Amino acid sequence: QLIDKPGENHIRLAARLAAAHEATEKLARLNIRVVDLDRFAALLPSEVTDPYLLDVKKRVADYYVEELFSPQQLADISNFLASEGGEAVLSANRAILHSRGTSDADRRGTISPTIIVAVPPTELLNVLSPNDLAKFDVFYRSPTGTFLKSEVLRIEWGLGAALLGAMLSLQDVDLDIQKSYMAEVLETEGVAIFPNRVLRRSIIEDFRSVDE
Repeated sequence: QLIDKPGENHIRLAARLAAAHEATEKLARLNIRVVDLDRFAALLPSEVTDPYLLDVKKRVADYYVEELFSPQQLADISNFLASEGGEAVLSANRAILHSRGTSDADRRGTISPTIIVAVPPTELLNVLSPNDLAKFDVFYRSPTGTFLKSEVLRIEWGLGAALLGAMLSLQDVDLDIQKSYMAEVLETEGVAIFPNRVLRRSIIEDFRSVDE
């Protein structure tokens, strides 16, 4: 679990907006003016954002393996996160951090493994089942759990650098707009303005036939 769902959504949103800006410039050369950039970006399919999500995952994985965790620590973290107890702890900790204020939750990060140990077992007595609490207590006191608690700043600084590098790469996005999905995006009402209806119909049909 290098990146959880909220983290993926954030990355995809950033990628969609970067791709949308690039697309609007290219569409402008066809006399098409995008008037609702947010809707345009939201309509772009996952094939546009997948490469950037994979890039972030690779950067995070490289940082984990090459600079931060030992194979045993990675195995410990992965096994705990994959367990039912691990999922329960993540859910509980995230809720507690958000209840304390967004700055604390944001500091922990949605993809940082430090969120596992962000809340001690003593604060989860009434949240987790006795079985999940016992498993968490074992992980919390383990060498890997102790390492996570002692290296919060270094872990999150490194993850932040990996994410920043990935986000900066979005500035160099080169979106190929000659894709059939562009027809569905452009024919959505209120997204773009064409010089006239005839040209609108012609351009949309051209996009639709790209992959045929």
